[in-house]
Amino acid sequence: MRPVGGFFELELPSGGVHFHSEAIGLSTGRACLGVFIDEVKPRKVFVPFYTCDATYHPFQLRNIPLEFYEINSELEPISLPELQEGEYFLYTNYFGVKEAYSESLRAHFGDKLVVDNTHCFFHKGYEGNWSFTSARKHFGIPDGAFLYPGTKVETSFSPFEGITLSPYLNRLIGNQALAFQQYQEHEASLNCDIHGISIYSERMLGAVDFENVREKRIANFNYLQESLMKYNRLGMMTSDSPFCYPLWPRKPILHRDFHKQQVFVPSYWKEIQNRIRPDNTFSVDLSTHLLPLPIDHRYGKEEMDRMIEIVSEHI
Repeated sequence: MRPVGGFFELELPSGGVHFHSEAIGLSTGRACLGVFIDEVKPRKVFVPFYTCDATYHPFQLRNIPLEFYEINSELEPISLPELQEGEYFLYTNYFGVKEAYSESLRAHFGDKLVVDNTHCFFHKGYEGNWSFTSARKHFGIPDGAFLYPGTKVETSFSPFEGITLSPYLNRLIGNQALAFQQYQEHEASLNCDIHGISIYSERMLGAVDFENVREKRIANFNYLQESLMKYNRLGMMTSDSPFCYPLWPRKPILHRDFHKQQVFVPSYWKEIQNRIRPDNTFSVDLSTHLLPLPIDHRYGKEEMDRMIEIVSEHI
């Protein structure tokens, strides 16, 4: 029975439809992988070495054997395996710039391909293939991922209740150091449990102007591409749903050179360096030197010019 009276709850927008209304809304990308594993029960999965540890955790918890593969400077596997019965191939659409290549892998592997689209928010899945994207990596919300299953999933999932709004509220009012500390603590608290997306995050996404967000990301990406491609070892890239502008500079630039000028460029995925193997030197090099320049909807030409200036000064 719904209570009547008392203090007011948090007021949230209502009535909007979020971009992935046809997908299964879950708490995290790890939850998406958990549903895939529980539904399909793969015998073995090929996974990229160049990815975060969190990608592996759902498989390890369920004792699913993994085989790692290396990528090249095109962000594509060096070689493709011949899949046996019950085996699957997981590919990451890196930085949202490998949409066309993901399609080519679908042609090669058929329904045995699983696509990690956490860097590609505006992709709505594939017919017959499992894929998932992440909302919390693109917006100021504490949880949210969207699963496009390759087969029908009957199970429903209770909304996630383990969220905190403190990091986002503190950043909004300018308490940046405290906000970042709280954000890191919240990220560390997330695990592989399977929950539905929280009521808060789902309602907030219903208020987003997605087309405006998408247009800003594409414009910022293309602007950086035009100015920085000559410095980038990754060369020419295109995307209808870019996550960042991945700059692998021909001359190394330190992350702290950006941080000193209040441009907070992240590092992906430093944990790779703790699992060095002789045949994975490329991934280690990429995790060390890649600069994922932010291009999201909060920013425009002024912020892009600041980053271009920093790069130009150091090369």
